[in-house]
Amino acid sequence: MEYRSLGSSGLKVSLVGIGCNNFGRRCDHQQTAKIVHCALDQGINFFDTADMYAGGLSEQYLGQAIRDRPRQDVITASKFGNSMGKVRYIGHSNFSGWQASDAHWTAKYNGLNQFVSAQNLYNLLDRRIEQEVIPACEKYGVGMLPFFPLASGMLTGKYKRGTAPGEGTRLAAMGDRAAAAMSDAIFDKVEALTQFAEQSGYSLLQLAMSWLASKAVISSVIAGATCEQQVIANAQGVAWKLSDDDMNHIDELTRR
Repeated sequence: MEYRSLGSSGLKVSLVGIGCNNFGRRCDHQQTAKIVHCALDQGINFFDTADMYAGGLSEQYLGQAIRDRPRQDVITASKFGNSMGKVRYIGHSNFSGWQASDAHWTAKYNGLNQFVSAQNLYNLLDRRIEQEVIPACEKYGVGMLPFFPLASGMLTGKYKRGTAPGEGTRLAAMGDRAAAAMSDAIFDKVEALTQFAEQSGYSLLQLAMSWLASKAVISSVIAGATCEQQVIANAQGVAWKLSDDDMNHIDELTRR
């Protein structure tokens, strides 16, 4: 497993992280422990949770799963809106480019702690943050932690054109909003990316993860998991070292 600095902090986080929003919702405490222990065995040390996930169960189950592990081996990230206690470093989520810049200069000129990480929606099918947010992160030493790197499963290959999303999937739970995520224009890109990945000897998931990992501003690619097999697939998903030609071709496929 590769490790990168979390922005300008001294923390070293695994290039693949675990999103913990399924803990307490789709995974009970026993299954959560299996996923967490499998992730640690794969070299994953970064776990992203929130006090609101499953009404707080996500944090509780994660805490139970890591309580017997050396504390220095695990880095946890959570969310807060009110006064929630002591943290080592702070990050922001869903900031625009101007907000990230404003936050940096406000902290700098007032002697406050600066943000070291950013969480935004970013994947092969949604590259909007490249216009302003990514440049701001690069300039101010903020590590990007993209969420929905697999586009709610669209970049795993489990959804097919003209077929309703299967019961229990993320898109099935989105109701009418799933139509936009499964439009013909989106499927055109997904099918083109799938063909490119398979011709290169990789899966669509590996392409999605490796594409993000190829960018220096990315500190960790956070992906959820409900079983150990998914953890292993995610951990192995960044193995493809994309060439400049690969990246240029991917640009042609995703920006058209």
